[in-house]
Amino acid sequence: MNKIIESIKENKFIWVMAVYFVLFYVVQNFNNRFWMHDFEVYYTASKHFISGQQVYNQAFGLVTGVYKYSPFALIIFAPLAILPFFWAKTIYFFLVSGVIIFLILYIRNFIHRYFFHGICLTKTHKILFFSTLITLVHIYRELHLGNINALLLTALILSLNFIISNREYLGGFLIGIVILFKPHFVALLPLFFLRNRFKALLTVLVAIVTGTIIPIIISGVARGIDLHRSWMVTMIGHNTGFDMVESVNTIPSLLYRFAARFILPDTNGVFSIAVILIVAGLILLLLINNQRWEKSLDLKERKKATVRDFSFEYLVILAVIPSITITDTEHFLLSIPLIMFLLFFLCQINRERNVFFYLAIAAFILYGGNWHDLLGHQLSSWVSEAGLLGLGNIIILAMSLYAFSPYNS
Repeated sequence: MNKIIESIKENKFIWVMAVYFVLFYVVQNFNNRFWMHDFEVYYTASKHFISGQQVYNQAFGLVTGVYKYSPFALIIFAPLAILPFFWAKTIYFFLVSGVIIFLILYIRNFIHRYFFHGICLTKTHKILFFSTLITLVHIYRELHLGNINALLLTALILSLNFIISNREYLGGFLIGIVILFKPHFVALLPLFFLRNRFKALLTVLVAIVTGTIIPIIISGVARGIDLHRSWMVTMIGHNTGFDMVESVNTIPSLLYRFAARFILPDTNGVFSIAVILIVAGLILLLLINNQRWEKSLDLKERKKATVRDFSFEYLVILAVIPSITITDTEHFLLSIPLIMFLLFFLCQINRERNVFFYLAIAAFILYGGNWHDLLGHQLSSWVSEAGLLGLGNIIILAMSLYAFSPYNS
């Protein structure tokens, strides 16, 4: 009976989300706003690749629509590039919509299994809706722009599950493919090294090498090398100077604007690099603390703790990435696993700790409350320029670390 009730509730979530996405698609088309500018970049760049035209260093669609991914990613989009643009973006829209539904369900099950298995699964269905509500503004932007973050996050969570299920080769290969789309996920590789996940690390490198060779084979040596050279130039240009102070949602920017600007009148990237190294050091301390705790356990409990700790460290790094890179707001979808982790934690805290509850609500509002139509242009612009999204993400990270600590005590 419980399984039937659980199935009905999960189907309810799926149907509600499916109806939302269909209505989203219809309304966007009715209002002539079904633009999907980011997908237009992938689509047009892939068409240029197929026809032998220039791919990099030119705008597709909007002035800012420069293709920044690897030549290998062009091959992934090639099947859609042979279709008319409207049908290609329609297929892509519903593909991403389906993946988002799967992703939210999959993360809920993953967090429940490895962190909060003591909570009855039938009591967690509200978490599906609350996590969706908190992240809905970013889901909206992901679909409206036709970006790829939901697909990459799904691949990354599947990779994590493969790795902790002793299928490291498959998990590592998937991560290598993800890195070919967005190289800042190399931030995960030191964790694999420090956690002795050498099989995964090896296949990450194999995937990157394979994904580099394939476009060269397809397009010819000369053009293939030129494509990769242009990709490197584009990436370097996108991150010139590594100064993140102007990217308002990053940790370096928030620290500089709220504190360091009173000491440093100007920055040249050194401040940003220093802050990133500090963040990396804090994550390393988390890992060292976890490993010390694991050594105090017996062999059976140590294996469970290692899987749990590695998973949490992995999710923390994912959530940190948009806070230490120059990127768009929809990339903060990478924090969905930690948001769901916090929601699970809130389900079991005592009333005496209600300060934590209200702080979590505030963090969720900062993270996902910037609805332009709700706040109005002026207030919404101020929220964006103040970097409150980034601040909310930092609070979510800090609270997740606090919520995780009782499991290590």
